Amino acid sequence: MDSSLAGSVYCGGIYSANDKPGPNGNSTININVPKFDFNVRPNDYISLAIFEYNDWIGSFYEHSIVHYDLDKFVCNEYTIAQGKCNMEDEGTFIFPRGSLESAKNQIINQKVPLGDEVNIEYVVKNTGFYCVVTSASSSDIPYWVVVDIISAFGGLLASEIHLINNYFIMIMIYAAFSIGWLHNYFKHRHDIFELQRYILYLLIAFNIKYVLLLADVKFQNHYGQTVSTTIFAMAVNIFASFVQTFSLLILAFVCHGYGILTLDIGVKKELRSKLWALAYFVSQMTASISVRYNQNTLMIISSVLILVITTGFYIFIAMGLKKTRKELADRKQNYKSTLYLNLHRVVLYSLMTYFLVMVVYFAIYMSKSSENIIVSGWKGAWIVDLVGRFLFFINVSLIAYILRPTSKSRQFAMSLEPITEEDGLHVFNYPVDNYDSNEEDNFEIGEEDAHHEQRTWSSRPITGQENVHHHVEPEEFGEFVESKDIH
Repeated sequence: MDSSLAGSVYCGGIYSANDKPGPNGNSTININVPKFDFNVRPNDYISLAIFEYNDWIGSFYEHSIVHYDLDKFVCNEYTIAQGKCNMEDEGTFIFPRGSLESAKNQIINQKVPLGDEVNIEYVVKNTGFYCVVTSASSSDIPYWVVVDIISAFGGLLASEIHLINNYFIMIMIYAAFSIGWLHNYFKHRHDIFELQRYILYLLIAFNIKYVLLLADVKFQNHYGQTVSTTIFAMAVNIFASFVQTFSLLILAFVCHGYGILTLDIGVKKELRSKLWALAYFVSQMTASISVRYNQNTLMIISSVLILVITTGFYIFIAMGLKKTRKELADRKQNYKSTLYLNLHRVVLYSLMTYFLVMVVYFAIYMSKSSENIIVSGWKGAWIVDLVGRFLFFINVSLIAYILRPTSKSRQFAMSLEPITEEDGLHVFNYPVDNYDSNEEDNFEIGEEDAHHEQRTWSSRPITGQENVHHHVEPEEFGEFVESKDIH
């Protein structure tokens, strides 16, 4: 804490040892006011108070004191002249009459001379939202105060302790899904196309991400804020931001038809996707730094930045999804079009569910002020965090399920109409094994060898005599939608 307006007040939720026991015994707020030797006048002092929010501000004021000039709450020569306090209380904060007696928790309110070093230990006996406020006797006095909150359970903040359980739950969910998906991958490893390899890497990365995130919070809780834990946390945040960005990039590619409609979404679309991904990565890292170092101004900027970039990224993805669905419908590739329709619905329903949870969460506190939402909401923040992570898992798992490896997944992905090179269109060359020219309704994609016959396939719809029907059994690729023939 320091002499700036933002730095003169610190508030946060703290669990008592009764609610969250641990190796540290009691939860405490430790204050150190160092001795100041530079330009200190004999009568210079700091006013310091430690209290639970509802014992003072929440019971007697409409808004937090951070919205007011702190000098109005300090007993000094001006407030003494106005009759708000007595001479013997000079240098302390002004508490309403009877507030000290009616308080449910201890209130420390004292005058600290700048020429003295003072250490204070405040024991938290009840879970609550605690504040430390300071004010100098003169605005030209630079000072700082060290505030160290030690929870009974360890070095994490009360608002962060839920992350241990949340990360563990996500590890179990991703591991269970990944095991099933990997079983199909190795079972059909000779019939894999490139996008399925990306999904494999993505699932592995998500498992590693949550293991590292769990290790990070465990280390912080055990060792506290040290140089080594800070370096490790930054490395984990970079990796986690990269994985999150990579997953959205894969989603953008899939929604633009990569691996299902085409092997090349085009240079412009690919560049735009990567630029959106880069911007998203930068915004995620900015948010991580602001939260880690409690930079309030940077936190506000990063929150707005993430909102704008994420919204833009999803609009870009949604536009690609709409165009891909239209192109599949125009080509009469009904089964693929239905798959993309289901993907569109699940993404939409997930977003709607997330916003519904947010509305319900904040509706609980509709009768309270914005200050009280912060004061009361910190204990339930883990619900929003877990729901958001789970809904993101649903989207990732759906894409992985739709594009899971099967015995005919490669044939399904590239089941396009034949044309010749003279048409001047981008074409795909895939070897066809066991092809019978008299039975064009059935073919198998086989492994490459010297005896394979080459056929050329394109995404252009054919009319008239050129039309060839390629029959792919939908149940071979998935049961997500009802079976339809692909024409």
